[in-house]
Amino acid sequence: MMQLNRLFRDNGLYKMLDYSAEGTTYDQSGVTIVKCDLYTPEAQALEDQILKLRIDLGEDNAYVTIALQQITSEESNTISISDKHSLIGSLISLDAQRWETLDDYTILNTRERPLELDPIFITSTPNTKPQTLRMTFGVDNTVRADLFPLFNFIARMLSHTVSDVLGKDVGYYSGELHGDARPLRVVNEMISSDENTAVSAVLDSSLRAIRDICTDSAVQRLSRELSEIDYKKSAWSAPDMDRILEETEVLVGSAGWASVATSENILRVLDHMSLSVEFGSQSISGSVIR
Repeated sequence: MMQLNRLFRDNGLYKMLDYSAEGTTYDQSGVTIVKCDLYTPEAQALEDQILKLRIDLGEDNAYVTIALQQITSEESNTISISDKHSLIGSLISLDAQRWETLDDYTILNTRERPLELDPIFITSTPNTKPQTLRMTFGVDNTVRADLFPLFNFIARMLSHTVSDVLGKDVGYYSGELHGDARPLRVVNEMISSDENTAVSAVLDSSLRAIRDICTDSAVQRLSRELSEIDYKKSAWSAPDMDRILEETEVLVGSAGWASVATSENILRVLDHMSLSVEFGSQSISGSVIR
């Protein structure tokens, strides 16, 4: 998933706006399935490249270490690695296999797959309580109520990208993403096994990632996509009206998106947004400035 998100990010494309992606590995069958929806023509142009993606273990296998930190954070008990060389060898062997689309797939009987010893296993030793990094997007009280749904969508889009960047760099993963209507905010609670987080460094990395997103082309693309929303014909790719109503107390339909999702309003929301980062007793905030 890191490579997939990086492919889109390197091409100036972002989750929620241009695409969505979710990967699942089924332990018993050994099958990995990545569900990826491409919303915009710019994302659809990369479809052929997705099937050609190869894993990047990082220098000295650094990304393997980060992935193990994420797994550690998710488990109630500690994990152990019986053979790290075997683990890396398995990853390389997996990478040599060709990705296939479900449209081209026939039948795979995973019941006949021989069970192999997993190089990663969960021990009986309780894990230390995972650390929670809380990131909150807010907006000041000068923003009109009819722009609250636009804020909610933008904040969630930015939060997804920040999560991907921090996941790649330091091994955090997004535990819960939710919004509140009063006060108006979007909160991303990220989980990590790292106890030595410096919130100032996290804020700096997050704001750099956000400012990389907020290019003129991205703003224009966001305006185009939201203005063309059609809940009747393509509700699957449209913002969740129920969630937005609950999280903003403002209901918006297709005609509403067409009226509020102008480039000027998107920039207005961005100029009045803030981001705060909390970790333990540490707290810091900054403006989301283009």
